[in-house]
Amino acid sequence: MSINGLRSCMDNNSGLEVALKLIDEANCVIKGDFLSEENTINDYVLTSPKIEEEKIVKYKSLREYNLQFKDCHSCNNCLGRETVYLGFGGATPLAAFIGDGPCPNDRARGKIFSGSEGVELLNWINAIKLTKQEIYITNMVKCLNVRRLSSFPCISQISDELALVKPKAIMVLGQYAARNFFNDKRTIEEYRADKTMKKDGIPVVVTYHPRDTISKKELKVAVWQDLQRFAACIGIYERIKKA
Repeated sequence: MSINGLRSCMDNNSGLEVALKLIDEANCVIKGDFLSEENTINDYVLTSPKIEEEKIVKYKSLREYNLQFKDCHSCNNCLGRETVYLGFGGATPLAAFIGDGPCPNDRARGKIFSGSEGVELLNWINAIKLTKQEIYITNMVKCLNVRRLSSFPCISQISDELALVKPKAIMVLGQYAARNFFNDKRTIEEYRADKTMKKDGIPVVVTYHPRDTISKKELKVAVWQDLQRFAACIGIYERIKKA
């Protein structure tokens, strides 16, 4: 078969199998081994634009999603990093909390929200009577680098992560996370004022980041208002009233 003929087969999904079979047969001739099971189409990585599109599929599990970040080099944020900071929590959570990215305090334990910001977030979670099994915590950015970059490819994959976790409601922490989550440039107060926000059909509440309430105690009142609304979105507001 000519090169043009082979290309024609590869551009046509129905002819791809024929093309691969011809390559297998040629490989057998070259190796002089017509019976070996090693001479199969699994030895080849042949792609066309149509095939590449078909590879863009949703992940089968959260573990599969996380594995992609173990040795991720999608941006220069990987340079000098010590670890990749993945989300954690219950397998079927009621609530998902999304921050912006790991902080320097997380470096010691290799886990997000492990320092004072984590203690503050835990206080919020306890305030609306959520259990550890009912929450999932993650960040928009999965790496920590001393040089803050302006572009993080991992941000675009947060929807895939949430699709696997399937929370009843999402709380986004801070303006940076909210802007990247919704891909717009609203202020934190504009986000907080929007009572109808959703992402892929899931209710979303935006509030301040825990670091904000640590440095500015006066913001705790506003966060408590947001937490009560968040509890109502999840359907656990009665827990607060009973406390």
